[in-house]
Amino acid sequence: KISMCDTPEYKAFISCQGDLLDSIAASSESIISLAHRLNGKVLTNAVLIVATDRNTSAVDRANKILCPVLNCIKRDKNLFHFFVKQLKEVGFMMDAVNLEEKLRNNGGEVKETSDVREITSTSDNGTSGIVARKRKSDGNGVPESKRGGHNDVHSTDEKPTMSELMNIVAVKIGTGWSKLGLALGLEETELDVIKNENSNVNGFCCAMFDQWKKKSSSSYPYHWSTLDKALRSDAVKYIGLANEIDEGRCQLKTYSNEYNEFANHRPSLSELIEYVGCHVEQKWKPIGIELGLEIETLGCIGYNEKDSSGCMRKVFDEWQKRMSKPYTWQTILTALIMPQVLEKDWAENTVKILRSTK
Repeated sequence: KISMCDTPEYKAFISCQGDLLDSIAASSESIISLAHRLNGKVLTNAVLIVATDRNTSAVDRANKILCPVLNCIKRDKNLFHFFVKQLKEVGFMMDAVNLEEKLRNNGGEVKETSDVREITSTSDNGTSGIVARKRKSDGNGVPESKRGGHNDVHSTDEKPTMSELMNIVAVKIGTGWSKLGLALGLEETELDVIKNENSNVNGFCCAMFDQWKKKSSSSYPYHWSTLDKALRSDAVKYIGLANEIDEGRCQLKTYSNEYNEFANHRPSLSELIEYVGCHVEQKWKPIGIELGLEIETLGCIGYNEKDSSGCMRKVFDEWQKRMSKPYTWQTILTALIMPQVLEKDWAENTVKILRSTK
């Protein structure tokens, strides 16, 4: 009989536990959201009280969450997949992707979103009830609800935007980006250049998608249908992600609705720097993508500016000059909450400032 400590799920969690602790502790509001999602299923009410106590250090609160999760995974490996799903929904997308990659490396199998089992409340004896829930699909892994839809990516020649690719695909593909690049027609030498010129998965994916767009050919046209085929290929096997693209595109269109009240409010450059830029300058590139700037423009900014502060200022300046997207507070606030940026706290903080100055 195999010990639960020897399962791929347990090994994957252990190998990522330190990084998870740092990541979760860095986002106070997300600790609260994650704790509430796990309450009654992984966490007890007593643990929830500590995890949501703002007077307790963020590290201690994050640790209060992770220790019970580890113990639950020892008893039931399905809780690993449940936890990964909650991480994604709260916004810790890259941490979730890293967990899934470690799981694969340890010989485990990632459960796509549609296959993740919902966990019922924790029982008195500490075990959790499992309720299986799967969507019906055809032989190609396409859910019944998706087949034959007018706007399905499975057959469309519509071209994706970089924002869509980064927010729907890049945040979930993780280290699988290079396999996807090969499936989109890129050469190994091109992928090597991308690895040498970028330092993280976000940068790898952005450069890979940009190269695919530039190389667009009759064999690998820059269309949603090409990406869908690549994700479903035997070399990549991200079928669940392929199934979620339509839903993801629809969801992206709803983000701006959250800040409709600022649709006609134009910021000054100094306000952008003071309220937003100096707090999120490390994410100047994904913010630039959300503001509609071309990858070539962002590349020039990165080359010419000395630091992230200068890059952030230049992104705002180029946005104002080019009007690549409407130059309003609604646009920048929406950019901050997109999956590839994940700065919801600063968006809400900026909203409070703007409302107080009306």
